[in-house]
Amino acid sequence: MDPAKFLARIEWSQIDHSENGITDNDCVVVLPDGHFHMERRLEQLSVPRASLEIYESTLSVRQLKQLRDMLDSQDIKALPRFALFAVPGSIYLTRASKLRFRDISKFRA
Repeated sequence: MDPAKFLARIEWSQIDHSENGITDNDCVVVLPDGHFHMERRLEQLSVPRASLEIYESTLSVRQLKQLRDMLDSQDIKALPRFALFAVPGSIYLTRASKLRFRDISKFRA
């Protein structure tokens, strides 16, 4: 997906490299029309499979306005630009994934 076409991309990761550690990664992409795509990936090192759940829905008009207002705030505009970096030996490329897809449009607040 072309980053120039996103309204926002938000990613959160937590990695535990201990023997039975858990890697947890959430990423959501919001398009200018309010549609979003969210992925939740969870992997425990002792388990040979990662789980991946995918959610898609649309923000309400109010939610989309709130997001745009946050993104247009001076506090956000003053943040330094994020530089992407490569993660060597990504474990996600070496493990099989279990995929679940859910439409969460019925769960709107």
